[in-house]
This record gives sequence, C-alpha cells and structure tokens, in this order.
Amino acid sequence: MNDRDLRFFDVMLASLRQKFPVDDRRIYAAGFSNGASFSYLLWAERGKLLAAFALVAGKLDTSERLRTARAALIIGGQNDPSLPFSDQQRSMDLARQINNTTAPGQPCGAGCTFYPSPSGTPVVTCIHNDGHSFPPWAASAIVEFFKLHKL
Repeated sequence: MNDRDLRFFDVMLASLRQKFPVDDRRIYAAGFSNGASFSYLLWAERGKLLAAFALVAGKLDTSERLRTARAALIIGGQNDPSLPFSDQQRSMDLARQINNTTAPGQPCGAGCTFYPSPSGTPVVTCIHNDGHSFPPWAASAIVEFFKLHKL
C-alpha cells in the first residue's frame, strides 16, 4: 500500500521499538473523528499488529475491509451533524460481523452494549444523544477497555 499515513505508522512503530521496550501484545489504536477513521484504516491494513481499537465518531471507508477480528470499543453520537449516525452504525455492524458477535448484545451501561465474541474479540458500542463530540467519560472507558485486551 502506498498510503503515506500507513507508512508513517510503520516508521513510527519501528522507531518506538528501537527506543523503548514495546509489548507487542499491547499495541492499540484509538481516535476521534478523522482519527477514528484512521484507526479503522489501521484495523483494515495493520489489524494483525494491534490488540484492540477504540473508535469515537468515525467510520470505516467504503473502500476498506476489516480482515482480522479484534476487540473494539465504538462510541458514536446519534445527533452527529458531521458524520451521519447511519455511517457510524454501518461501521459498527462491520466490526460486529468480522468479530462474529452473533449473540444478542448485553447492556453494559448507559447507552452501551457488549457483544460477546467466540474468539475473545468483543465489540462494545456506546451510543450517546450528543453530536460530533468526544464524551467526557470516553478516555477512561478506552483505558479500561484496553487493559482488558491483548493479543
């Protein structure tokens, strides 16, 4: 792939590995808005390297395909004027599909649903009524989610 952002990611990860002791079982991607869409791209193109994903107000580009089941926390706003919720929902559905989360979801908090996966790669969706925002509780939820998932 000739994508400069993916090349940057590859160089950045290689540089971090040279300078720091990196636990390859605990490499994650998280992002908001365009950052979430880039995290979906990383899932599609570098999914085997990453343990889990946290995606806030983003979507998977229609040209990309998820190929690797990975745990995902997906946060979206139903009243998002920048990114229609239907686009966010389509990406959530694709994440659930690749992770084979066919069992009914289980409530796990206000607006949150936990979808178990037989491969240990659950999808958690948290839907709020706000617009295009990074909810104040999102950072701590992401950290706690990542603590639970490693390769």
